[in-house]
Amino acid sequence: MVTTGIAIDQLKQDSYDGILFSPAMVKAILAGVKTQTRRLGRRTVEDRSLFELPYSSRNLVVRETHYSYGHWQPMRNSQGELVQTEAGKQRYEFVAEAGCDCVFDVADIPKTYQVMFSRPRVGYTDLAWYKRLARFMPYKYARLLLEIQAISLEPLQEISLEDCLAEGIEVDEVDGHFEAIDYSHIGGKRFRLPAAEYSKHAVAKISYGTLWESINGYNSWLQNPTVWKITFSHRFTKDVPEWQQRQK
Repeated sequence: MVTTGIAIDQLKQDSYDGILFSPAMVKAILAGVKTQTRRLGRRTVEDRSLFELPYSSRNLVVRETHYSYGHWQPMRNSQGELVQTEAGKQRYEFVAEAGCDCVFDVADIPKTYQVMFSRPRVGYTDLAWYKRLARFMPYKYARLLLEIQAISLEPLQEISLEDCLAEGIEVDEVDGHFEAIDYSHIGGKRFRLPAAEYSKHAVAKISYGTLWESINGYNSWLQNPTVWKITFSHRFTKDVPEWQQRQK
């Protein structure tokens, strides 16, 4: 069993690192039911018996899927030359319209605007609201900040029932069955198993396993990698004067 705790004071206190979350997990954080996350452990190059810390800072900025108003245009390098892919095709880049904030819920976009849920066909340059991946979200639009309270290493499959629940997994008992979400389906799909045959912990682990594989790929749960278990608290950026000052 690998269980190595890391002293919080090893992490920087006065800086911020970005962390990506899916829409479902952001919703769980906002609801106050998610206070943990697990990230894949990566061994150091110098010593394969050691693992690199996933973050250098104790403070994390949540980057999430969002909608941004703008257009796509042909990408150019610093010399003004068009940039192509290795296959010889033109590269495009997204340019956000100045003065427009990003939106997290498509329902908040006025129905008079066009919304594109995926990257448009090549050559499409119209202004519209485009769905953008979390990694493209500028820090200035962040609405959530996390503060790491504890961090340690452990095998993925050793997750406890309490930790499954802290990861945002919900298990309901209905008519002698345990019900939870199978995240392998787009948008999530509920499944149920008889309580006489499966414990609440077992069902919670099955649900969490589908969540892990939806992020890390098929069979990644069965590989049982060593992961960083990160416990955190959250704050809203609008309530943190220091963060507001950084964005000026």
